Amino acid sequence: MGISAARASGPVGVRHSHFLDWMYQLPVAEAPGWTSPVWMDVQASESNVWNRPMQVLDRDTGRVFEYEADYQASIVVLDAGIQVLEDLAFSVELPYLRRHSGSSDQFIEDWHQTFGFYNYLRSGTPDNRARVRVAVDGQETFEDNSPADGLSSVKLKLKYRVLGSDSSCPCGLAFSVQANLPVNGSRRALSSGSESYSWLAHAGIPVGSESGLYFTSGFSLLGDNPVFGDWPLHKAVAMADFSMDLGVGGGWGFLASFTGYSPWMKSRFDFLPDVTDRHPVRDQRIASGYNSLFRWRGYQNYGFRYRWGPVGSQFSLFIFEDFGFGDYDGRKDITYNNNSPDVLIGTQLSLRF
Repeated sequence: MGISAARASGPVGVRHSHFLDWMYQLPVAEAPGWTSPVWMDVQASESNVWNRPMQVLDRDTGRVFEYEADYQASIVVLDAGIQVLEDLAFSVELPYLRRHSGSSDQFIEDWHQTFGFYNYLRSGTPDNRARVRVAVDGQETFEDNSPADGLSSVKLKLKYRVLGSDSSCPCGLAFSVQANLPVNGSRRALSSGSESYSWLAHAGIPVGSESGLYFTSGFSLLGDNPVFGDWPLHKAVAMADFSMDLGVGGGWGFLASFTGYSPWMKSRFDFLPDVTDRHPVRDQRIASGYNSLFRWRGYQNYGFRYRWGPVGSQFSLFIFEDFGFGDYDGRKDITYNNNSPDVLIGTQLSLRF
């Protein structure tokens, strides 16, 4: 017999491997409430990041900034929480990442070619590398051509629920504050090396007996980042997420979410094409990390879940893509590609006690 929305686990907030997003551990979707006094979520994923070498010119200073990211990422995130008071909850999040060469590049190229999708100039780049490079005026602030792994940070989260109760679905309205405390310095770029803080609002409503709609929005204040020390990084970034959990009976359901993050950098840069490259400037820009640094980043998450037990434990399987709205690609299309990560496949086990 299917479990009702009154014991839902809430949206699946996907932690992904965009180079800067991971360093700062930006917030993800969360339900406003909880349906049990103790819970634990374990999320695991594999993703592919591929950005061709890029140069951009700062129109204000005349300086040239360079960025390249090409790797596979294995991610495991543990999020455990407890109800402290009737409407107050505390949780701790531990994010681990392994950045490595992987083996997914050829599969992604074959996938694009088989179905006639745009290949983002992948065929001109060696497969299965673990490379990240950041430079200013030719001087590298970070370069790594080898695998790196470790715990990024400890994130402490406090949530106050102003509407809703534990006997209903994890719906209602809540506000939360999050403190991201790095435990790994910026030397291998597994974290920014400095604290960041987020303030968020969460809302949710039940739909029928087995479904729910959820909304998360907020902003983060960022600390310094030596890897991007001279880049005009915004000191505050915003996010918004809309998630759907559509039950179909028997504990099964479909998941979908749409997430947007504001640009990392101030928009005073011109893309500098590689004049030795025969490809159009538009294609070079799409294949680089330009959109992921200077535009709003849009992400979509699709999957399914199976829910069981009296308090709504859940297993989820999902795929995460990287399209935003707008013709920033210059391809006369309603969407553009962030290209970071190119694709992510993940699972989440949500246990409620």
